[in-house]
Amino acid sequence: MTDNINSIYMKITHVLLEIGMKTSFKGFFYVREAVAILTETFGVGKNMEEIDIKEIIPKALYIDIGHRFSVSCENVEKSIRVAINDLWKTTVPGQTKQINGHPHKVPEKRYTNTQIIFLVYCHTFCNFSYTLIEE
Repeated sequence: MTDNINSIYMKITHVLLEIGMKTSFKGFFYVREAVAILTETFGVGKNMEEIDIKEIIPKALYIDIGHRFSVSCENVEKSIRVAINDLWKTTVPGQTKQINGHPHKVPEKRYTNTQIIFLVYCHTFCNFSYTLIEE
């Protein structure tokens, strides 16, 4: 079982590094944990019709992650936001990146914490890639 858990964390870490998130931020590890929680909740190999981003309740995730890391849910939310803000400083909107073998066009609009978590989950464990639909 431990090998399976380590494999899950390695896959998530790989995708986080591919999108350009830095391990020097606590938010990196909180996003990784959030994706692991989604994997526990929804499983792997889902199709787009089987999962909806609206099912992800950020506050509940932050509370669970906070318990696992012995920090407040506010600290989790802020740390993820700081890591994402740093990510956007080094990301060029409109650029196409390869994430886990799938092309991903970086949108003009910044991703929210929930969208980043969902993006990493989809590119790691689902049969589709996630792209923000700009309104």
